[in-house]
Amino acid sequence: MAIKLKNAPQKSVDELKNALQWFQENKEKPLLGISLTEQFDEMQSIPHRIFNLQRDEILNGKGLEVAKLIGWRYILKEDRSQGYVIEIGVDAQKDEHFFTHSNEGDHVNNFISQYHILSQKDNVTEQKNYELNVLRVPSCYVFAIWLKEENEQDIIIPLAPVHQGFEAGKSYQADEFMTILKIVALEMQNKEI
Repeated sequence: MAIKLKNAPQKSVDELKNALQWFQENKEKPLLGISLTEQFDEMQSIPHRIFNLQRDEILNGKGLEVAKLIGWRYILKEDRSQGYVIEIGVDAQKDEHFFTHSNEGDHVNNFISQYHILSQKDNVTEQKNYELNVLRVPSCYVFAIWLKEENEQDIIIPLAPVHQGFEAGKSYQADEFMTILKIVALEMQNKEI
């Protein structure tokens, strides 16, 4: 299995650099231990796209094809190896990129751990190439790695903490994932009635 990283748009990378500069100038946590240099290589920050899927779309029988691109995510590590994420939002209609937030914690650490596991797997699934992305379904308490494959044989890996309908860290084929997600979406909707 080969994990491919897309090159982030230059506007997104510029916003990432602006955010890092702001943290350094204001001596704000997180990211105090990360040095920002002229040679900053955004590929070392594991750039990946963020997609969002709405519960109504799931209940209406829609699949991953309607997941909306909402931004780019960058994983950064301080000297003490604490993982942080910086998210740069995207307004595709206006071609704008903007800092949304930084974060740390379980989802970040679980993402880093799972990414390293996936990156070390060799000769898995017939040597297919997968593009690294993140899928969020906030209304169903799902945050997952989304490995997109050019022949649409995608793999979804929910990260802990996740809704009990899924097993964190397990690889799901897209069809299986969406079948379970529809059950979860219906359950969440019924809880609101």
